[in-house]
Amino acid sequence: MKQSKLFSSQCKSDDQTFDEMITLFPGMPGMIINAISSDAYEAYKCFYKFLHDLKNPNMINKVINSEIELELASYIIQAFILGSIKKEVNDVEILLGQWKKIDELFVVAKQLHLDKKHVLANVVNIMT
Repeated sequence: MKQSKLFSSQCKSDDQTFDEMITLFPGMPGMIINAISSDAYEAYKCFYKFLHDLKNPNMINKVINSEIELELASYIIQAFILGSIKKEVNDVEILLGQWKKIDELFVVAKQLHLDKKHVLANVVNIMT
């Protein structure tokens, strides 16, 4: 409830936008406010939606060539996988394995300043 009060006091949006932002950034009102204030919300929302259709080559291309920062992409991808774990009880081991590999990849990418497109291509390979 605190999150919605903080969010609504600083941003004008409808309920659907708020629900989508809570999905992307649960428990992080500062990220929500920054995303909407910087007009980056649409890019984040599209990136999150692309993750739902990684069997489609066009969506894979959009994920890999996204303009989103790598650190934020990492957060959104990991939130997406954790959300999938909550929904798909039968695939928990597979999804946890993917999450672990992706987490390790992003840690190394940050430490070694790896190319974003190559990192995201590897993430897509892990997720598919």
